[in-house]
Formats: sequence, C-alpha cells, structure tokens
Amino acid sequence: MGLGYSEVVERLQLYRRAQRKTQKEMSAELGVTQSHYAKLESGANVISYDCLKTFESNGGDLNYLITGKYTESGILDDYMIQCATKKGKLQMQRLIVWAINVGLALEQGREESLPGTVYRNLRLAQMEMDMPWSVWKSIRKLDEITQFQMAEILGINIKRYVRLENEIIGPDAEILYRLYSGLSYTPCVVMSSLRHTSLEEVRLPKRRVLRCALGYTSSEEVRQSQGHALGCAPEYAPDEDHQPEGHVFGYSLTECNDAWNYFSEEIRNRLVPILAQGLELIQRGEERN
Repeated sequence: MGLGYSEVVERLQLYRRAQRKTQKEMSAELGVTQSHYAKLESGANVISYDCLKTFESNGGDLNYLITGKYTESGILDDYMIQCATKKGKLQMQRLIVWAINVGLALEQGREESLPGTVYRNLRLAQMEMDMPWSVWKSIRKLDEITQFQMAEILGINIKRYVRLENEIIGPDAEILYRLYSGLSYTPCVVMSSLRHTSLEEVRLPKRRVLRCALGYTSSEEVRQSQGHALGCAPEYAPDEDHQPEGHVFGYSLTECNDAWNYFSEEIRNRLVPILAQGLELIQRGEERN
C-alpha cells in the first residue's frame, strides 16, 4: 500500500463514523466479512472494485473517499431528481448531454478557455464516443503516455495494467487514488454509474420541442447549430422513433455541470427552456406508464 493511500483509509473510517455505523454494519453493507472490513480500515486490504461499486450504489460519495473533495450537486442534478423512473432519468441525462453540446457549439469555439481539467474531461468524453476502446486507453492517448508509463503512475505491473485497460478487471481504490494524484482524473471519469448505460430503449423528447425552444425553424438548422461540438455522437437530435443501438453517454453529470457553469448567461437562458420542456414531456411519459 502506498503512503498516500492511507488518506483513503482514514476517510473510510471518518465516513463510517459520520454515518454512525459499526464495522459489522458496514461490512454487511459492502458484502464482505467483518474481519475483511476491519482490514480495509486498517489498510491491510485495499478496497476492491466491487466494494467501491457497492459503496457508491449505497449512497457513498466516491469522490470524497478517493480525493477528499465532496461531490457538489449542480443545477442539472435538479432535473434528474424530478424524474421518477430509471428510464426517465436516462432520457433526462441524454437531453442534458444534448443541451451541453448545443451550448458548446453556440459558444463558437471557446471550449479551450474552459478550466484545464474540465476541458480535458470533455475531450476525454469525446474520445470515448469516437474510439472503440476503453476509458483507460483514452486517458493514455489524451495524456500521450505509454502503457508502461501508465502502469508506473498507477503503481501496478504492466500485466495488470493491460488487463485493466482491456476492462478484464476493474480499478481498486488505490488505483483510483493514484490516477487522481498522478493525472488529476477524478473517480467519476472511470466509475460513473451512468457513463456506460445502454440507451437502446431510450428516446429524446420530440425534436419539434427542442427546435421551438431554440427558435429554429427546421431540423437542419438545429443540426447545423450543433456542428461537431465536444462529446456526443453525430445523431444529436435523432428521429423520435430511432435510437442507435449501443449508444452510451459521453459525459457524467459532474462534467455537464462544469460545462454549464462555463456558459454565458445568454447561452444558459437559451438552453433552460429545452430542459424544462423536455422534463415536462418525460414526466408525462412516466405518468402514462
């Protein structure tokens, strides 16, 4: 265990105490034995990928655990909260990603003025959408480092890294800590619960609503306005009855919120009606079902 990883161990202890839970209760929550959990808190065992996923699914703040910084909710989270079903939430995030790409296009090439980590995360999201490889390889390509260099940064041997890059295994807490401390990528980049969600059954709200909200008169104008801004697939405004198979989200909500905060007030005012009207349609659909 690396010296810096002890900070993660300490935060796990602090989290349990803040939740007023015993080690026995935490072990049951994570699906491990009490003796194994005690070793997680002592640092004798590293928190596994499966434990991290369970921790996150039970409401734990993975960003705080790994980085020491609490995840901050943004305005876009409020739209997600108002969706009652999983399908509704997927539709809403799809619309949020669409709106972020519209905003980036309307900002007319100002993407590079984004804060460094935000711009890099958006470029990473674009690469994930465009290239048929894992997020780990996308990180390497974006940062222009070799597999051997990446393995050294993460503190693992090359064989293990290759398995990680090929998504045969998942990252444990120490790998995520080293990824953050070495390259400044937060856990959401590789652990977002919605990033790799299939959208085969999800469709956008009707294109005419989005067109009306933006003030355009034709679908072609909508497409032209978006150009090839960072991140989304070419079908920015797909037909009502078509959704490409295997389509995945390019951005996490954290990345979307960061981009939203960068937009000018004028751009945000143009995008809010899209989200509001889209949310209304999604909620109507949830009520019918």
